[in-house]
Amino acid sequence: MQLQYRVDRLEGEFAILEYDTESGQAFISVVKAMLPESLKEGDILEFTGTNWKLCRDKTESRRQTLAERRRHLLKIRNQKKQEQ
Repeated sequence: MQLQYRVDRLEGEFAILEYDTESGQAFISVVKAMLPESLKEGDILEFTGTNWKLCRDKTESRRQTLAERRRHLLKIRNQKKQEQ
């Protein structure tokens, strides 16, 4: 399995990528010119050894999972407000 990188943020000419390690998360900076042009924050990338590949299916799946978590947390928050 290839290491997956998440686009944390875009800063000028660089993309800050986050990836998982045994001890937590780590970050690297990559020149945006080396990455796919359509890159956005939150996208999932894989490095093939020679170039970067945008993983659209994994990106969409992650976005859906995060949206579901947000909806769940908002539901819990609203329930607690109603109980008060």
